[in-house]
Amino acid sequence: MIDRKGETKTSPSAQKDDLPEKGHGQAVRIPQNSEDPGGFCRALLHRHPNLLALAFGLFLVAMILTVVEISCRYLEKHEKVARTTVDFHPQLYTYESKYGYEPLPNKSVRHVKCLGDTTVYDVTYSTDAHGLRNTPLESDGPRTRFAVFFGGSITFGMGVEDNETLPAFFGEYAPDYAPYNYGVPGYGPQQMLLKLETEDLRKTIREPTGIAVYTFIPGHIRRAVGSLQPYNRWAMGFPYYKLNGDSVQYAGNFRTGRPLLARLYTGLFRSAVVRYFHIDFPPISCDYSTTLTAAIIKRSAELFQREFPGSRFYVLVYPLHFRADKVLSQLKDAGVAVLDHQNLYGGVLLGGRFEFEGHPKPESHERVARALSEDIEAYRETSQ
Repeated sequence: MIDRKGETKTSPSAQKDDLPEKGHGQAVRIPQNSEDPGGFCRALLHRHPNLLALAFGLFLVAMILTVVEISCRYLEKHEKVARTTVDFHPQLYTYESKYGYEPLPNKSVRHVKCLGDTTVYDVTYSTDAHGLRNTPLESDGPRTRFAVFFGGSITFGMGVEDNETLPAFFGEYAPDYAPYNYGVPGYGPQQMLLKLETEDLRKTIREPTGIAVYTFIPGHIRRAVGSLQPYNRWAMGFPYYKLNGDSVQYAGNFRTGRPLLARLYTGLFRSAVVRYFHIDFPPISCDYSTTLTAAIIKRSAELFQREFPGSRFYVLVYPLHFRADKVLSQLKDAGVAVLDHQNLYGGVLLGGRFEFEGHPKPESHERVARALSEDIEAYRETSQ
């Protein structure tokens, strides 16, 4: 068609004929007319018919996750657990420590936990001139050997008085031994190793020979590797050890020694779902976690026996409802003496635990201490 100015124009029908037909492997032209914004969406959906279903699915997933997150925040706030009403941490600990935190010397602090209006326990923790928890003994007489106890809150005696701890009861059942309580709530095996690497225990321990007992529970594996949950809850500044061949190497603390992983853990812990369901990584059953934990304990045993020739190092497995056989088998293969009390009294703490809190009651510590003293005596007779 020729217009009045002599220019050739293409008729609408010709323009239509020039467009590619659908179904012949050519792309559909998406209209760019700004006066029809819906045309772009219609053409896009025409080209990708499943796009709307995908968008709806993503929206539905986001809504479900939001509802779950809000629900977990509510449940977290109203969870039925014993809560601290009189806290001991600010008075007992210094956080300017290579161990993450450590008890201060010559302290006496009160700790109260309640479940609603019911008191779960109301106890006092006291430390000696070296920051160790006091172990008052009723029986007098000379004690020619030492018994050093390493571990976390079970060794320390969370929820019990100074004379009701595992080391204190052991001192009563084994009158030849002077007990030293190096346990600190929340600690793993790495604090024991770092202490043996950097401190002279002979400045604290008076007797020439004796035993060391590391009280082991499977939860110590999480602390040794600095997994997501303990890292965010209390272990951020804990010593960080890495595997180095068959041994381990000190690499600072969990926050500074692995900054990228630390940031990832911090971000994930903002989720109430992760906190409420205690979602943790890496799992305690993975080979790296168990191998690292066993290597830390094995190295600790070597250093202890080097510092105290003629003394023995034991791993005491406290009776709980789950096991860590991978760690124990590696320790046994390395020649570390393991006192496996996992099945003591049928694997049940006869003294029980504090309700909605979990730590053993005094009766449980006493029964385990009695069994431990019998084991140690049997080892002495065998070695003689």
